[in-house]
Amino acid sequence: MKKILAGMLALVIMLAFVGCGKAGKAPVQKVYSIFGECDEFRIINAVAVIGGEQETFYGGKLELKTADFKNVSGYSFSYYIDNDGEKCTIMNHAMVNERSAFDLENQETGQISRTVLNYNIDVSKFEHNMFFELTVTDENGENVTFTVPMQVKQVFEPIDTEK
Repeated sequence: MKKILAGMLALVIMLAFVGCGKAGKAPVQKVYSIFGECDEFRIINAVAVIGGEQETFYGGKLELKTADFKNVSGYSFSYYIDNDGEKCTIMNHAMVNERSAFDLENQETGQISRTVLNYNIDVSKFEHNMFFELTVTDENGENVTFTVPMQVKQVFEPIDTEK
């Protein structure tokens, strides 16, 4: 937990210095904290850096609230934006283990560094229409899907010193 918070702080400080040169006006990057939960699990410490040339999305950590996911044979998850009824995937991942069951406790969800939002999605949709979808396959091959709305809060925006 401390490593993640230290990493987020370092990211925020690093972003504060982006565009300090006089070569031209740098695009404004915004940093968002993302989290969500349901009765079975919660997603914590997710972070997105949106805007500018390089965007980053860190999906955070999956924390279980029940023992229901202790022995699963597979899972998949995706983060997506509901863009007027269309699912626009930000990041997805799948894992299957046919030899033995595994535990989803404290599963890291991964990170991407690319354009996080495509040109069809505006930032207001990102802030209010993000979802996490988890599909778990049990030992009997049965799938159960959970969809959780994510809370997205802007935590940092650089000050425009050229105003």
